[in-house]
Amino acid sequence: MLLGASPPFEPRRGDKLLSINGLPVEHYLERVEPYIAASTEERLWLEFAVNASVRRMDFGPELYQGEVTYELLRPTGERFTATLPYLDPCPLEWSGAPVEPHFTGEPHLSPQTFTKAGWAFRKRYPGFGEALRTRSYRLHLPEKPGRRVVVLDWIRFHDESYEADVDRLMEFAAENGLLDHDVVCDLTTSPGASGAGTCYSAWLRGRSG
Repeated sequence: MLLGASPPFEPRRGDKLLSINGLPVEHYLERVEPYIAASTEERLWLEFAVNASVRRMDFGPELYQGEVTYELLRPTGERFTATLPYLDPCPLEWSGAPVEPHFTGEPHLSPQTFTKAGWAFRKRYPGFGEALRTRSYRLHLPEKPGRRVVVLDWIRFHDESYEADVDRLMEFAAENGLLDHDVVCDLTTSPGASGAGTCYSAWLRGRSG
């Protein structure tokens, strides 16, 4: 339930987005597509979905109002609108699973994630346990047997250890029969351009090899 919406509503799987701030979604996409870096249609739709709820300078101020209003269509044919406020991302806090701190020694990273002392609050994943830790990532495996999915919590790129970290991940995955598992890659505390894509590609190469 999105209590901040007016009126409060609960999005459901299968709801179709019709418009954003009164602009039909296909026209909205035409306006913002030139400013989205995406080499595939799948990536374009992913970036569009992510950016449909934020204000971006390069999209143009004419697309935005003081709040964002969505018009949606239920599979039943019911149409409804919901208005939500735009929020400043800086004061937002993690509201999911409990977190535990560990020292990163890198206080220059995002203030939303790291304090001035350099403590990072790494998320825990219910139902998963940490199995492998390097400077670049934390790998979490399911605690329940039979679940064929792993969580790769990517931290950042390190020049001096990145290659060895990726090699270790591939060796661990091969040794433990994980290469055919689904991978959830969590980049929420990564500063970006951190090599996670290369690591994920290496996993896929290992799977196909």
